[in-house]
Amino acid sequence: MTESGGVGCHINFARLEVFRATGELEERQEIGAGNIKASVGDNRLEANTSEEASLMFLFRATVKKGRKLRLTMGFTGDNGRNMEETQAFVFT
Repeated sequence: MTESGGVGCHINFARLEVFRATGELEERQEIGAGNIKASVGDNRLEANTSEEASLMFLFRATVKKGRKLRLTMGFTGDNGRNMEETQAFVFT
């Protein structure tokens, strides 16, 4: 993750969703701020910095061709603004 807006933030959650090829949600898992702190030591992202961390999600769903994974990260900036960033991946 890279903070490029010039405002530090705290990570509130990481959510990973698995969608069937039809677009139907199959499974959703979420890790909260407490679990992020326990896993990587802190949930803070300072202004104009980059951080790399590994988070583990356990799914029952099978990853198959055409399925989509959507990762959403939730943040609260030092300015008090709540933000979400989402990235999707399709298996080919």
